[in-house]
Amino acid sequence: MVAVNNDHISRIENGRLRPSLTLLVAIANSLEVSVDDLLVDSLANPNAMPSDELHDLLLDCNENEKEMLIRTATFLKAMLSEFAYKKTTRIATSALMSTA
Repeated sequence: MVAVNNDHISRIENGRLRPSLTLLVAIANSLEVSVDDLLVDSLANPNAMPSDELHDLLLDCNENEKEMLIRTATFLKAMLSEFAYKKTTRIATSALMSTA
């Protein structure tokens, strides 16, 4: 529950009042959404936001599931980076060998 009256919320919704960061976080917590969800329409480049599909997936998880997914994604990202590094190194080595 946010400790402000309906008129105050209405002025925020209509752009006549800017909420403090503390109030913005309280509103997000009350609505059970992230502050990003509240601000996405205000961003100059909303496409810079993480994938909605991944975000929605995480919203549907309990804390253990979130931790497991984040660990898995971190591991997969490291594997992808390692694969890209090895591939780049292999291409560079091949190029050097062919010029020698």
